[in-house]
Amino acid sequence: MTLYLSDLDGTLLSNDAKLKKRTCEMLNRLIEKGVMFSFATARGIKTSYPIMKELNLKLPVIVTNGCMIADFATGEILYKCTYSEKET
Repeated sequence: MTLYLSDLDGTLLSNDAKLKKRTCEMLNRLIEKGVMFSFATARGIKTSYPIMKELNLKLPVIVTNGCMIADFATGEILYKCTYSEKET
């Protein structure tokens, strides 16, 4: 199986930072057919959810520049990458 990941800003979203209805419908049809789709974004879960909430994602999403993996439906953080002061 292939996992399809998309960025949001400048890629999946329109110029006004919205998910177009046609795009949402197409992606939901593909997801319903079993296509493994999710997104990765610099946005956090709280700012990406209102934009993407109509998408019926079944997979976790990558947020906060890759520092977190979250369950999109619940907002639960499944993985969080943290660095010590020495590493930053």
